[in-house]
Amino acid sequence: MNTNDDEYLDEETAAIASLDNLDRIAHLRKDLYVPHNEATTVLEELELLFNEPDVIRPQGRQLISNPLMGKTTLIDRFCKDHPASDNLGGDHAHVPVLNIEHPDNPHNQIYSTILSRLGVPHKLRPSPSQLADYTIDLMKKVGVRILLIDEFHSALHGGPATQRASLDTVKHIMNSLRRPIVLVGTSEVASATTHDIQISSRFKIIPLRRFNYIKDPDSFEDLLEGFQGLLPLRKCSDLSAPELAELIFRITEGVVGEIKDLLVRAATQAIEDGTEKITPEILEACSSSPLTASS
Repeated sequence: MNTNDDEYLDEETAAIASLDNLDRIAHLRKDLYVPHNEATTVLEELELLFNEPDVIRPQGRQLISNPLMGKTTLIDRFCKDHPASDNLGGDHAHVPVLNIEHPDNPHNQIYSTILSRLGVPHKLRPSPSQLADYTIDLMKKVGVRILLIDEFHSALHGGPATQRASLDTVKHIMNSLRRPIVLVGTSEVASATTHDIQISSRFKIIPLRRFNYIKDPDSFEDLLEGFQGLLPLRKCSDLSAPELAELIFRITEGVVGEIKDLLVRAATQAIEDGTEKITPEILEACSSSPLTASS
């Protein structure tokens, strides 16, 4: 590969582009964090929360979007930026960011889910009456600075009692820990928290909106350039050029997960047929394939 021609790739991807086809296609199947302006803004806001001092009335956030807009990818990226460590010189591991998925039954199960994430076996857990205090005390000992609760919209699926139990647990943890909590989910989360003044006043909404090439071409082109740097192709596809950008937007309607799936399929075909770049013809051919991506 001519190194003068790979300036459109990031450093790691440029090295992968020199590998054989099977290795390059395998790389495409990995989770991709695509750097773009909106993602950077969200991560910066989470970073501000992370660095806030302990306070009596901490402020949280609601990270809200429709499915396939990259919420889980962003949360995963934030966790990787603040990894847990064994902390061999101390009494406990160090877990600065704790990420859990909202359980189906929140009555005491949020605490149990936290303990499971922290590796506490069932036989060492206290009675239900002591579970909340034990869990919060352990979170303090391991240095949790921010708690992320993904799939929080599932709190609505159990009816008003389930919803109330979830919100009460969130308030208790945040007040006791004196640290921020981020609720992650679909727009249903905002609907659930709107009716609780204490929650809605302390959980500012961070929306992840669908990209719109017509109304905001710069943001959409920025996203496509981020994708281009991560696809190990040996020729520049120039994804942000109007012809390709318009076509990608028409096929995916600006949904990040669908853009990712489309470009991964297109890049795979470009590698297999030797084209080595994504063309309108390849995009059209790949647009009829099933779209499946995580949020």
